[in-house]
Amino acid sequence: MEELISGIPASCGTFSGKVRIVRSLEEGMKLQEGEILVTKCTDPGWMDLLFKAGAVATASGGMLSHPAIICRELSKPAIVGLTEKVFELLNDGMEVLVDGNKGTIFKI
Repeated sequence: MEELISGIPASCGTFSGKVRIVRSLEEGMKLQEGEILVTKCTDPGWMDLLFKAGAVATASGGMLSHPAIICRELSKPAIVGLTEKVFELLNDGMEVLVDGNKGTIFKI
């Protein structure tokens, strides 16, 4: 597997699946059950999407950010603080592995 990008490991576990880039809450309907939600940041309005996602990766945030806390509560892998570069490296439908233990996303 090829390492694509690393950030802050925010919630333990691993998950492999398809990437879904969601740049705004209005685009949230694109996310299918079990896809990997990749976004800039989240807030409480994104709860339905966090429940639906298999894993979460955000460009911003830290260990106490909204997605980090919620993903730990939901036992879903999450990586935060990936920077805007994540949108250059990942595309919708790309198969990746999110390693929430190491804070790294790998191309499958």
